[in-house]
Amino acid sequence: MTEQNPLVSVIIVTHNRAELLTTRAIPSVLSQTCQNFEIIVVADRCTDDTKDRVQKIKDPRIKFIELTDRPPLPEDLHARWRVAASAPRNKGFEMARGEWITQLDDDDEFTPNHIEILLQRALMGYDFVYGNILAVEPNGEQMVLGKYPPEPGQIGTSSFILSSKYKNIKFNTDPAATWEPEDWNFCRRVIEARAKVSYINEVVYIHYRPMYAWEKLEWTGERFLPWIEGAQINYEHLHRYAFAAHFVKGKKVLDLACGEGYGTNMLAREAAYVAGVEIDKTTVQYARSRYIKDNLEFIEGSILAVPIEGEKKFDVAVCFEAIEHIAGHDKLLSEVKRLLKDDGLFIVSTPNKAVYTDEPDYHNPFHVKELDFEEFSSLLRRYFKHMRMFGQRVYAGSNMWSIHEHKSRGYAEEVVKKGDMEFYFTERTNKEPVYFIALASNASLKPSISLTDSWLTDASNVFFNDYERQLQDKDARISSLETSLQEKVAQMNSLKYQVDSLEFQIQQIQHSIPMQLAKRFERMADKLLPPWTRRRDLYLLGLMGARVMVNEGFRAFWSRAFRFIKSRGALYLLKTGWSKLGSKRVHHLHKPVVPHLKLTTSEDVGIAPSESDTISVVIPTKNGGGDFELLLSALNQQKGLKNLEVIVVDSGSSDGTVSIARAHGAEVLEILPEEFSHSHARNLGAEKATGNYLFFTVQDALPSSNVFLSKLLAALKNNDVVAVSCAEFPKEDVDLFYRTINWYHYSEFLDVSENDKVMQLPKVKNYETLRKNAQLSDIACLLPKEIFLKYKYSRQYAEDLDLGLRLIEDGYKLALLGSVKVIHSHNRSAYYWLKRGYVDALSLVDVFPSYQVPKVGEQQVLRGILLAYHSLASLINEDLKQIRHPIGLDMLFDLVGKKLDLHANLRSLPAGLPDTPYTDNNLKGFLERVLRSNRVDREGTPDDNAICQGVLRQMNLVRQYMEQPYPLADSVVLEDLNSCLLKTYAHKCGAYLAFLYLNGGNVAEWDNELREGI
Repeated sequence: MTEQNPLVSVIIVTHNRAELLTTRAIPSVLSQTCQNFEIIVVADRCTDDTKDRVQKIKDPRIKFIELTDRPPLPEDLHARWRVAASAPRNKGFEMARGEWITQLDDDDEFTPNHIEILLQRALMGYDFVYGNILAVEPNGEQMVLGKYPPEPGQIGTSSFILSSKYKNIKFNTDPAATWEPEDWNFCRRVIEARAKVSYINEVVYIHYRPMYAWEKLEWTGERFLPWIEGAQINYEHLHRYAFAAHFVKGKKVLDLACGEGYGTNMLAREAAYVAGVEIDKTTVQYARSRYIKDNLEFIEGSILAVPIEGEKKFDVAVCFEAIEHIAGHDKLLSEVKRLLKDDGLFIVSTPNKAVYTDEPDYHNPFHVKELDFEEFSSLLRRYFKHMRMFGQRVYAGSNMWSIHEHKSRGYAEEVVKKGDMEFYFTERTNKEPVYFIALASNASLKPSISLTDSWLTDASNVFFNDYERQLQDKDARISSLETSLQEKVAQMNSLKYQVDSLEFQIQQIQHSIPMQLAKRFERMADKLLPPWTRRRDLYLLGLMGARVMVNEGFRAFWSRAFRFIKSRGALYLLKTGWSKLGSKRVHHLHKPVVPHLKLTTSEDVGIAPSESDTISVVIPTKNGGGDFELLLSALNQQKGLKNLEVIVVDSGSSDGTVSIARAHGAEVLEILPEEFSHSHARNLGAEKATGNYLFFTVQDALPSSNVFLSKLLAALKNNDVVAVSCAEFPKEDVDLFYRTINWYHYSEFLDVSENDKVMQLPKVKNYETLRKNAQLSDIACLLPKEIFLKYKYSRQYAEDLDLGLRLIEDGYKLALLGSVKVIHSHNRSAYYWLKRGYVDALSLVDVFPSYQVPKVGEQQVLRGILLAYHSLASLINEDLKQIRHPIGLDMLFDLVGKKLDLHANLRSLPAGLPDTPYTDNNLKGFLERVLRSNRVDREGTPDDNAICQGVLRQMNLVRQYMEQPYPLADSVVLEDLNSCLLKTYAHKCGAYLAFLYLNGGNVAEWDNELREGI
């Protein structure tokens, strides 16, 4: 031990985390760049093999201490969390011999230079040195914590090194003494003791944050959670474990598929020892943190391969509502047989398929293989000699019980049933169980099973109270709907009156003398001034000028004319006519040259396909729904092909997609949901294909005719191209937001509204030219199999654009058809478009390195997101709600522009987040997380309005699109516009969060969420 190389004591407190301790925590210490240390492992009443595992690490610097004598932990979860490790930490401090002390949690790890970097700074004259923490959430999200001066949440027990002269400062063991977390409470008291503090802005410690007991698991419908609403499901699950508890007193019990652990904890009140086995890692972490008993253990693993070595270890095995979730019933029973003692008891429950599924025609998406009575009985009898079956169902009833005796020695059951007019008494056998509960054993059940029937009584009467509340809610909802219906009827009558009035006015105008003269004049003008002639252009120029003067005045006319003549010259004005003063008009001599593609038309009913015209259609699916069956039907009706093969790559559908596909003759490849990526699924389907051509599409896209594929194939074969895609045609029910982006993408950006174009590598290479010429689309893309297998898809997102880019870079040409359409669109939520905007922006930068990423900062983006939401909420809830309609588009969009500009210049961020009828819960939840992140300044400059300006730019496109179909906006159009505003806003928010990420900003806490499901 020297002054420049002092001994460092590393204290590790542990409780039943032997594997993480010995495979993560201790190895991270042993691999330190500074090696002069001792490791003190303080085992806090461990009941697993922690001691044996630690002692197998042959390093003399490791000391193992068992702490067995300490007071019980408090029942309150927060209080327990604050002091759970305090006593063993204090013990570690007492045993430490080093001049410096650092600590490590048993499930975390040091960075390789943790001791070196902290110690170097400490030896410069400091007593307490801390660095940053890399916090890893249970879902994989990461964030860096640490700042100066220190504050709660930014410092941890494993992120500092401390001079041993402060080891007399103890960790607080009294939960009533403070509400602070133990680490911050300790650090604060060290600092208050005048320790010299230094901060290093580097990560020195990796903290794998567990699921804490007070952080409720999300209910997916697969596992029961004791806090979910609904009395019936609580009765069913709690009753089973209460029933099983009668058979476990003083015994060793195995609880298979234990879930959240509520039932395992119930059994541990009576049993000598209970082990709960659950496959979901997060659920196991939660159970370990919530249910803490010396005789209780939770193990992560599958019930088909229970991670417990040996045989005949348990007296009782329990498996409630799990067998129907797996197909390998015999594998499960074999594991039970292996671990159960010869005279052991197996208690198992499962739904009665006849009543649970067949009778109501209900199919639980999480159930894989359900059983009826005979199947369940037969399964158990193959493994156990003796069996006794019980039935369970929640019935309404009346209870009578003895007031004077705590427990009744017997009971009498009366069963009634409702007839057409009244109740009548019937036999007990008429009770049909929804669930079976079976007791099975190789030993006789008669001596040990005295329990016959079991009742669970809810003293709070929640079941009936729930129904009464639901009836009240429904009555209120019906009343609200009736009021709304009356308002809609009145509105329809008003609109009908307006339509009748306008039709009458139109008839009057059409039959008026001025209108008749105007029609004759137009016919005369068409003869004297034919289209595409200079005379016609000059006539239209004069006509447009007259309109400008009438509508906007002489000053506007002369101003616009003067600016144009000054910039282009009078001669140019005479040659090109009115195009710059009026609406867009392209002279026939200056029309863009569009390559003409040879296509098969719908009139070519006598198509004679060649032997090579074989196509394999590849469709990735997950819960395809009704559109998927329509797609399969449409594909089977395609004409002009020698053979059509359909390959479905399904990643975990639970709605019958797989059976629908097979019923239509498709080959199905099933992959796990976690295996899915847009590239992998399609590549897998392509590798299995036998056709000469591959057609990639999606589960909800529909061919526009029965010669749809023939047209694409003709374009591919008759032209010098290697891949063909086509434009989308939205479904009739699609919203305004999607219609606008679809119109802009194909009509304005790609210019294939009705045209066909050939694309190749442009001479001038930038983002815009490359994207316009690399446009392939997975929604409908046909190409030769040999070409595709040479290139394949290679990205998680934008894999079709990436493939198109690689093809044109290698000298190939592509075709994009506007004359052929695929029917496809989505009505997505605003939250979806938030995520889509994020992923799209990241993907474009990834595929096109020349894409210009705006320079943005954290406050500009995060404040802009919240300010813009307040602006839109005010616009929707107040301004647009109050306008009288129908309203002209000019007036409507002027109002939108003025209000957004006004609200975007707010300096102060309002508190809270308002609701709108168009804000979905997921979007609201995300915005609340941004607000709670404490990273947004309440006050700022008034130019933090990038999101608002982005929404305004998009609204200009919406206005252009609406000019043709919607000259006036009524209440229905306004509803669509309000929804469009929120979705546009969400899409821009996602894009700007991506820009922030690409500028080096910290969006780690939202990155996984924004990528998921896109």
